[in-house]
Amino acid sequence: MKKSELRKIIREEIQKIEEATKLKMPKTEEEARQQAIDWQSNFSNKSMSWQEVMDAGEHFEKVAKKFKLTNEFKEEGIL
Repeated sequence: MKKSELRKIIREEIQKIEEATKLKMPKTEEEARQQAIDWQSNFSNKSMSWQEVMDAGEHFEKVAKKFKLTNEFKEEGIL
């Protein structure tokens, strides 16, 4: 396999991983809590840009407001 083909495959796989890890609006309060828990546990294992951290913060602010979880998320260090 050529290096250019291998690079293309690697780029495609990275893109798939990034798409899968994007934060989507949860449908239930329990999904919101689980998403916050998962994000928080993965935070230390993943290198993130400041933009990704800010985007996650905005996302969880919206989620917290929608499901009335603001105090809980603040207590748990999500917000």
